[in-house]
Amino acid sequence: MSTVDPELPLNKSLPESALILQRVNRSTRRALTKLALTTGRSKALLIEEALNHYCELLSGQIEAIEAGLQDADAGQFYSTQDILTDLEQVRVSRLPMD
Repeated sequence: MSTVDPELPLNKSLPESALILQRVNRSTRRALTKLALTTGRSKALLIEEALNHYCELLSGQIEAIEAGLQDADAGQFYSTQDILTDLEQVRVSRLPMD
């Protein structure tokens, strides 16, 4: 899934990188500084990685929702019993093996 900035014309290519300015609250700034010092990585790199992770996560969630809506539109639903059976299988698979 490719994302396109809705403010940019589709026929223009996006630059490799862009400067984004964003205010953050004090606790977030302190946490970011602590992470940067602890990991030896720059705050800019940590922010970029966090944004990339968030965009991937949200894009995956949106794709799953859209797929679910397509299934629903096609009349494909799971019964309550199907869901309970699947949940029980997950629960059993997570039990510690002694």
